[in-house]
Amino acid sequence: NPHQNSIIKKTHSNQLNCQFNTNNLHQNKQLPTKYWSMRHLLFTNFDRGILLDTESFYSVCPEVLSYHIAKRCKNNIVLDPFCGAGVLACDIDPNKIRLARNNAEIYGVPHKIDFVVGDIFQIYLKLRADVVFMSPPWGGPGYSFDKSYSLTSMCDNYFRGGF
Repeated sequence: NPHQNSIIKKTHSNQLNCQFNTNNLHQNKQLPTKYWSMRHLLFTNFDRGILLDTESFYSVCPEVLSYHIAKRCKNNIVLDPFCGAGVLACDIDPNKIRLARNNAEIYGVPHKIDFVVGDIFQIYLKLRADVVFMSPPWGGPGYSFDKSYSLTSMCDNYFRGGF
């Protein structure tokens, strides 16, 4: 969509700004074993070079669910406003976009995805999509230490009181 191109910054680079290796997360004890042990449940092609950062291990949409969603949304333009690690995939973090692009290449679908670096809350009114799939940041596994877990507490913790 030419209109979308004028309002958003697409990225076509697959170069990470840092030396990044998903295996190092586990080896350097930055990632608990309970997440590392689920890597093949998340991605059957994990060993082919899937890249995830620590946050993505507990917030990524598992492959089996992704296939189901893709089948249901076939032939539609899908917007994933918090793509994290990827349809129009948007994330405010350029490194998350690079991870998503890498993983899309492993599954042979990068040509089907527009990767956008941007704040979805700033650009959403200018985007056009048939379907919106949302799996927004939810605060991470630290929620288990909270006295209660609710949308209100999530907003208080993440957005300092709300949107």
